[in-house]
Amino acid sequence: MSKSKGNVIDPLKMMENYGTDAFRFALISPQSDSPYLPFSEDRVRGYRNFANKIWNASRFVLMNLEDFVPKGKEPNP
Repeated sequence: MSKSKGNVIDPLKMMENYGTDAFRFALISPQSDSPYLPFSEDRVRGYRNFANKIWNASRFVLMNLEDFVPKGKEPNP
């Protein structure tokens, strides 16, 4: 990436579009040991989708376990 060539990704715009967590995750989880790793918007979008799936799964579990009482256990008052 080079500012003079105009192929720079604006981090503030990326965070606004995809969220800060997805952007951070894309930065810290490179898929190569190479010192040069092209950074793309598709990568951030993929991590946003992954984070949304984890969020939705956790909300689903919490919603369905809200009134769960294991068999043989008395609920706390």
